[in-house]
Amino acid sequence: MFAIGLCKVPSRNVRQAMISFLHALSETMFKVTGLVMNYAPIGIGFSIAATVGKNGLGVLVSLGKLVGVLYGTLAIFIIVVFVPIMLISRVPVKKFFLTTWQPFLLAFTTASSESALPKAMECLEHKMGIPKKIVGFVIPTGYSFNLDGTSLYLSLA
Repeated sequence: MFAIGLCKVPSRNVRQAMISFLHALSETMFKVTGLVMNYAPIGIGFSIAATVGKNGLGVLVSLGKLVGVLYGTLAIFIIVVFVPIMLISRVPVKKFFLTTWQPFLLAFTTASSESALPKAMECLEHKMGIPKKIVGFVIPTGYSFNLDGTSLYLSLA
């Protein structure tokens, strides 16, 4: 609705000023999110320490088994589904994995792929050379609709 209203504004200067403001706000929020996510692993470490302190080390064994099965299943899924698709689509697999290791590590340590969104977009845009318009559309859409990992996790939990 906002975009439609902005398109109906007769002055091009006003539209451009609003678009520039929103772009600057978006960049700022991605930087703030990045700063917060840098401290997320510390918070998760304290959370694990509190859980172990309350329930003992035995809780880590059962959680370790669950996580091991989940990651094994995800590895099989990546090898069987994603790698063949990347090869068919002629995506440079090695370059892709070298480019996306930081967002992957962030998502792994925070247990949330949403936390890695700004870093993933930045890496794909700057390191892989994918145009910003494509990254800005495809990555958030994929995060919203492609929930394969979540589906695998929920089937185990």
